Amino acid sequence: MAPSIEVQLLARIDELARREGLLVAETGKARIYRDRVGGTVAWLPHGKQRVELTLIQIRMQDEARANRLHGLLVQTCDRTTADIPSNDLGLDASLAVQYWSRLEREFFPAYLHAHRDVQSSTNRPG
Repeated sequence: MAPSIEVQLLARIDELARREGLLVAETGKARIYRDRVGGTVAWLPHGKQRVELTLIQIRMQDEARANRLHGLLVQTCDRTTADIPSNDLGLDASLAVQYWSRLEREFFPAYLHAHRDVQSSTNRPG
């Protein structure tokens, strides 16, 4: 029997986190993936079968970059902005698993790079 879609998504995100050096934390409500300085990059809410992403920190620093990333996510998953609005940036587990290879290749490198840029500029002595 094939693993559940939630288990498949968890395995893929955990592997991405390991490869990218993300920190993983379990809370009572979600599994949270953070960059090395503690900024939240993604989370899996328990019992919801979806991955949530955030552009809030990126948008605060560079609105145009956040908009480009939102567009890239939508395009990578062959969806519209109505399907994945910028204020609810998440993917159902089945959609994320279906498009995982494209997400890894086309979206996550730019998304994680943007988060790292935000964190490095926020933590510069000033």
